[in-house]
Amino acid sequence: MTSETPPPSRRPRPGADARRRALGLDEGEPVAAAPAAAPAARRESLRDSLARIPDLAPDDPLLAPTPSTPAEADATEAPAAKNAAPARPTTAARKAAVGAAVGGGTAVLADPVSFTAPTSPPDEAAPRYAGGSGADPLASTAAAADPEPVVAPATARRGARTKPPLWRRIVFSIVLLGLIASIPVLGYTGYQLISDSKEGDYTGSTLSPTDPGYEAPVDPTPTAVAIQYDDQHMPVGLTFLSLAGGDGGGSVIFVPLDTEVSEPSFGVDRLRTSYEVVADRPALARERLASQVGRLLNVGVDEIIDLDNAGWEQLVAPVGPLTIDNPDQIDLGFGQVIPSGQTELPANLVGPFLAATIDGESDLNRLARHEAVWTAWLDQLESSGKAEAVPGESSAGISKFAKALASGPVTFETLPVNSVPGLIPLFRIDKEAVNQLITDTVASPTAAVPGSRFTVRLLNGVSPDGIPSDLVRQIVGRGGAVTVLGNGPQFDTDKTEIVYANPEDKDLATLMAKSIGATGKVRLDREAPDTVDLTIVLGKDVLGDATGSGQPGATTPETTAAGGN
Repeated sequence: MTSETPPPSRRPRPGADARRRALGLDEGEPVAAAPAAAPAARRESLRDSLARIPDLAPDDPLLAPTPSTPAEADATEAPAAKNAAPARPTTAARKAAVGAAVGGGTAVLADPVSFTAPTSPPDEAAPRYAGGSGADPLASTAAAADPEPVVAPATARRGARTKPPLWRRIVFSIVLLGLIASIPVLGYTGYQLISDSKEGDYTGSTLSPTDPGYEAPVDPTPTAVAIQYDDQHMPVGLTFLSLAGGDGGGSVIFVPLDTEVSEPSFGVDRLRTSYEVVADRPALARERLASQVGRLLNVGVDEIIDLDNAGWEQLVAPVGPLTIDNPDQIDLGFGQVIPSGQTELPANLVGPFLAATIDGESDLNRLARHEAVWTAWLDQLESSGKAEAVPGESSAGISKFAKALASGPVTFETLPVNSVPGLIPLFRIDKEAVNQLITDTVASPTAAVPGSRFTVRLLNGVSPDGIPSDLVRQIVGRGGAVTVLGNGPQFDTDKTEIVYANPEDKDLATLMAKSIGATGKVRLDREAPDTVDLTIVLGKDVLGDATGSGQPGATTPETTAAGGN
């Protein structure tokens, strides 16, 4: 039977007297009160934490450990003085340097690895630097730093601008001078190219009308459509106007409102309905109506003139009343009756008279009364010498056309149409007769729509004399428009040559050669001017040995208009 060893007994705790003796106190001396509890430790800042980084490079004074007691500090300073090494920065200096790096302070780089921070607070007496307070930290740092020159890192020197080498500056100067010197040469070359060009504007040519190669653009014949409205602003009359140029005169063509349009569509079969379908938009309606008239005549319309009852009264008042030859007696409906035959028409009744109709009469019959009014008005303008009294600008609108028409011979025509059987009267144009009418009255027409007329550059290859107007009319009658007149590249050409740039115009060129009696070549030239469809250089086979006009220079086709030959 074994016996268990009892556990050792705990040593009794010494009493108070024993503790006093151990502390060297008398037994009767009272024990000092326990010191007050130390305040809670303050949370260490990031700056202090970084300052306690372990020694990584003992030779670096910034990274060396800081002595915690004065004795350690003296022991550290002794070898430093002995070795004449620079003073080791204190803990406060190291903290300040670290704080400058972390908190945005100022530090001067001595080399790419180490830096030196200020070791003392700025002197209050020192001058303050711009943008801050106290002494300049850079100055104090420089004083405490190593006297060796500061070397900036490579990255700090990258932004420095270096002067380009001498040879590069010389080459740049030579190139710049060459460019400046070439400006006048390029300007002169461009001017010559534009002046000698066969395309675009020909007015810049320095050639005279008697020189070979002289060319001039042809001004289109001025045209307009006058639309007369009733009190409800609905059209009751259409009149096409064209000027002859020169000494004045021109043509007045009356167009029935019930004329069939060139391309009828649903709801639009005649000129009247082309306006009515968009009558709620008057600006659009008038444009469509004038465009449809231009399509029927195959002529571009330059201007649209709006005339209502008040407008007619204003036009006629300076020379009224009008003495007209009235074909039919007209009851205007408000107690006013205009008798047939020679009668006077007051200015305030001209508009209602033109809008009045007779039951069962044809629209062509009503247009006879329109002709009577226009004839009397233009005659009285010319005889009275009051053409300047026509209201409006003299360079546009009704004023322009009235003054020009009143100053020369005028032809009055009604559009050649044929009646179409039906419940509602309808007229269809006689295309051949209309084409002849336009050829006789519009010397230099433009296309009603793009492509409706081919364009011709007509040159005299025989002499510098003018081109006969009959030849110009032939081209217009074939559906063309002469846009350029001039002289060929040389004179005494025997055979007429027709040149085209687009292969699709071959048949057109062949047709024109037969029409004018040309016996020369009809050829394709890709480099021919693309501003016109055909270039015709007339030879003796068409013109003979001399032209009929006897006038030097390019003939203006306005002489072919009504009133001139």
